[in-house]
Amino acid sequence: MLDFIIEVILEIIVNGTIEAAGNKKISKPVRVLLVAILVMFFGGITGLLFWIGVTRNSWLLMLIAAIFLVLIILVAVNKTTRFQKRKTSRKH
Repeated sequence: MLDFIIEVILEIIVNGTIEAAGNKKISKPVRVLLVAILVMFFGGITGLLFWIGVTRNSWLLMLIAAIFLVLIILVAVNKTTRFQKRKTSRKH
């Protein structure tokens, strides 16, 4: 039961933050703050996975954390380039 509650809360927070960060009706400082919260959230999960891997001397867990970090960076770069392309195409 507790895992379901945590899943629902995290889903609301993450999905809500992602949707709000992309919404033009919300002011830019609030959107930047929401993106910063997402970065801290995923960075914290990655750091926690890596730390647990180090303390348990688990190379597999450290590898999973590194792969997760790379995937987060790739998604962030992809979203940023899409946003920049969309922004420049609207100016012309």
